[in-house]
Amino acid sequence: MEIDTTTTAGKIAVMQAFEDGKVIESRMKPLPDNWTVAKPPVWNWMSMDYRIKPEPREWWVCFYDEQDVSDGGRTWIAPATADGMPPGGWAKVIRVREILP
Repeated sequence: MEIDTTTTAGKIAVMQAFEDGKVIESRMKPLPDNWTVAKPPVWNWMSMDYRIKPEPREWWVCFYDEQDVSDGGRTWIAPATADGMPPGGWAKVIRVREILP
């Protein structure tokens, strides 16, 4: 979820996240994707953008034993769902974790 830091509420949300222990990243305006960890943030909103460092997404890919399913015999489910699934019925289950720069 991207926070709109053009508003006072958005700036407060990012600063509160820092107080709550989240990692904050910064970049010089208007550079597009040159985010670096701000240790500690200086909070210079005039020349810097700030954001909460994104968490990598995680999901499971489950391959069915039967290949006649319309999507080719696979489905994507959330990790919490996969953790509670019984082992039978799946040919293969793969855990996928996104790698962020």
